[in-house]
Amino acid sequence: DEPPSLHDRVVSGAAWHEFCDALRAAGDLIEEKSTTDLERAEGYRFLTRLLRGGLSSFVESGDTRFPVIRAMPDQVKIGSDNPDAAYLSCNIDGRLNYRIHGHRGTVHYLSFSAFSGNYGSRPDRLGGMGFLDGGDLVVDDDGMVEVFVGPTPHDTNWVRTDPEPGTLAIRQFFLDRQTETPTDLRIECLDHDELPTPLTPTRFGTQLEGATMFVAGCSALFSGWVDDLLDEVSNAMHLKAGPAQGAWGDPNQIFRHGAYVLDEDEALVIEFVPPECFYWNFQVDNRWMESLDYRFLPVTVNKHSARYEADGSVKIVVAHRDPGFGSGPRAQLTARAQPMVGARCHRAAQHDDSRGRIRAANRARAQSDVPAISTGSRPDRPGPGEARRQPRDRTRTQTPGGCARATRSGTAPTRRDLGRMPNRP
Repeated sequence: DEPPSLHDRVVSGAAWHEFCDALRAAGDLIEEKSTTDLERAEGYRFLTRLLRGGLSSFVESGDTRFPVIRAMPDQVKIGSDNPDAAYLSCNIDGRLNYRIHGHRGTVHYLSFSAFSGNYGSRPDRLGGMGFLDGGDLVVDDDGMVEVFVGPTPHDTNWVRTDPEPGTLAIRQFFLDRQTETPTDLRIECLDHDELPTPLTPTRFGTQLEGATMFVAGCSALFSGWVDDLLDEVSNAMHLKAGPAQGAWGDPNQIFRHGAYVLDEDEALVIEFVPPECFYWNFQVDNRWMESLDYRFLPVTVNKHSARYEADGSVKIVVAHRDPGFGSGPRAQLTARAQPMVGARCHRAAQHDDSRGRIRAANRARAQSDVPAISTGSRPDRPGPGEARRQPRDRTRTQTPGGCARATRSGTAPTRRDLGRMPNRP
C-alpha cells in the first residue's frame, strides 16, 4: 500500500501527532545537552521561542506569492543574534520577481540578502543567492527606496535570486537605538494579480512541516556548534567560522565566537585594537547561542558605546557582577558560569589579526590593571541567577589557544598573546 498523502495525514490528525513528537524530540535534545538547571530552563524556553518563530514564518506568512516582511517575534533569538540588530525577513520563491518599497530610515547598517533554504533545511540546501549592501542603495531625497528581488536584472537596487524556494533577510544594525530610526518597508510580488486562496489540508501540512524542521534544525545546529566550541578551547575566540555561516552570513561581516569558564571571583578580560571598520560589537550569549537579555542587562558593547583608551584600544571586562572599580560611568557585561561570547566586524579596512588577547583573571587582579567600559546600560542592575555548579578547588591550567591560566587565590595570571584572529571566512 502507498503511504497516506499529506492531505490525508492532516485530516486524520497524524500530521499533528508527528508535529508534537518532533517537539518532544527537540526537548530530549535540550535534556541531553544541558548541564545545569539554568541551561535546561533556558533550553526549553529556547524551543518555545523557536516554535513561535517557526509558526510565524511558515504557517502565518509562508505563501511566497503574498510575502510579508516581518520582524522576528519578540525575544526569538537564533545563532548569536546581535543585540544591536533588528532582523527582518520574508519567504520568497526565486522564480518570481518582487518589489520592496518604503523608507530607508537612518539605521547605521542595512543589507539585503537572498538565501536558498532555511535553518531547518539540509546543509546542502543552504546557500547564498544575491546580496545588496545598504551603502550601495539608491535613495531619493525623501529617504524613500525601491529594491527589486528576483531573477530579472535591474541596474540598481537589485537582489538576484536562483530558481528555488528561499528567504530574504534584511539586517539592520544600530549604533545607537535612541537616535536612529529603523526601515519601514513593504514587499509585493510582481508576477501575478491573484487573490489568496482558502487554506487546504495539504498546504497547512507543508507549513507545519516547515515549522517543525525550523525548531529541530535550529536547536540541533547551534547546540552542536556550542559543543564544538566547548570541546576545543575556552577563554579564547574560535578560529573558524560556524555552521551555515558561509551560506547564510553577511559577506561584509567577520564573525568569531568563543567559550569561557569563570568562577565567581574571576573576570574575563578582553583587550584589542578595533580595526578601522563601519561597525563592530562584542556580546555575551548563553549555551543555546542566544544573546542575553539586552533589554535590561549590559550584555553588549559596540563601536559607539565602547570607551577607548588613549592608544585606540578597548578593554572589556566580563564578570558575574559589577566589580565597582574605575572612574566615571561603568558597566560590566553580564557573565555566566560557562557561556559563549561573540564578536563581529563589518566592512573592515584591514585585518590585523595580532592586535588582541583574551584572558581569565582573578577579579582583584583585573581591578588593578583593567578599567571597565561604558555600555550605556544600567550599571546598578543585578545579573541573572547563577547556574548550579560543582565546587572545585583546583587551579585552571593553560588551555589550547594561548589563554592565560587563572587561579582562585589572587595570583596574577601569566599574560600570553591570543591565537591570531582569523581572516574573513
